[in-house]
Amino acid sequence: MFKQIITTTIIFSVAVVVFVIFANNTQAATCTWTNGGADNDWNNAANWSGCGGNIPGVGGGVGDDVIFDGGTSTANVQLSSSDFNVGSLTMESDYTGTLDFNARKINGTGDFTKANGSIQINQSGDQLDFDGDFIVSGDAGSSQITLGNIIVGGNVTVSGTNTFQMDSGSYTVFTLDGTGNVTVAMGGTGNYFHNESNRGELDIIKTSSTDTVTFTTDVTAWNVQLYEGELILSDGVTFNVEGLFIGQDGAGLRMGNSTLAAGFNDRGTVGSYALFHIQSGFNATSTMITGGTITLDGQGGDTGGQTDVAAFFESGCNWTPSGGTLQLIGDNNTDILVDEATNFNFYNLTIGDGVNSKTVDINATSEGTTDINGDLTIGTNGTLDANAEPMEGGDEWTNNGNFNDGNNTVTF
Repeated sequence: MFKQIITTTIIFSVAVVVFVIFANNTQAATCTWTNGGADNDWNNAANWSGCGGNIPGVGGGVGDDVIFDGGTSTANVQLSSSDFNVGSLTMESDYTGTLDFNARKINGTGDFTKANGSIQINQSGDQLDFDGDFIVSGDAGSSQITLGNIIVGGNVTVSGTNTFQMDSGSYTVFTLDGTGNVTVAMGGTGNYFHNESNRGELDIIKTSSTDTVTFTTDVTAWNVQLYEGELILSDGVTFNVEGLFIGQDGAGLRMGNSTLAAGFNDRGTVGSYALFHIQSGFNATSTMITGGTITLDGQGGDTGGQTDVAAFFESGCNWTPSGGTLQLIGDNNTDILVDEATNFNFYNLTIGDGVNSKTVDINATSEGTTDINGDLTIGTNGTLDANAEPMEGGDEWTNNGNFNDGNNTVTF
């Protein structure tokens, strides 16, 4: 009995020692780029220090933190032969080299921080995917973000001048995913996800419909898709969407004293989506939109059996704002299509900008009656064609342009 206890104790002690050694050996290392192998290849252990002979992101280097420190090396680096799974990645302010993804992926469980240096994400297989924050404050001037994917689970903070730009190219997708509430701050000058010349997509795909993404500064993008989660526009923020804004089932929009602007003047047809396309299951209720302005500028797409649709509210959406204005501007003739019969109303509706000639047709396929709970304003050189659809207005009607009733009934 005594011998058995001693044997058990020895075995247990050995197990503890083995476990401790194993645990110590699996702690994340901090790997610094040296280019000691002189071939600029990430996948060469001779190019790293602090890794214990491993390559960060593969094999025994999975989960290691990566640092590009200009005091150690400013050499360029290219991914090769593999995808890499790291902890965090930091490009420090004295690093002036370029990280070329070369049709590979870097996945990280921590933060991506770039105080300087350049990144090249310009092939279809390129992907930067970090669960933590995305922090960019500097650039060495050679970045190319023209194709591939950037995926961020944490906050996005951009500052400085021309430090983060989605360049002209094929189509880059920037995705905000993960669990929990995050913020996006696109500060500085000349920083944007995409714009009219540099096209791509900004997606919000949170884990839950109650997870939020809050814009705390002005943001410019091209196409925007809200798949899951709530987009919150802080007071005073302008969100410029120069392509399409598409809200899907499980997503929502909150705004008060803020602006969402979609499209641009002379924006032609946009395919099978409306310029502002609110799908079934999307929520923008009376407690979610309490003010602000949504402006739509352009021709729109062919959808819902109609042509040139600038705004489409599908059956099953919940669009019931208690404040704010939907305004259609520019000089394109376009349509508003309402297909939700119960949970729909405009608050204020404004046709035209008071300068350009603008004609808007309203088609309420299931609604039957177009509800405007606030003011209806038809600006100078603006025309509203009711297409014989009944309309109900809550407050004031200001007509400085033209109204074609089509033998409809307007009730105030």
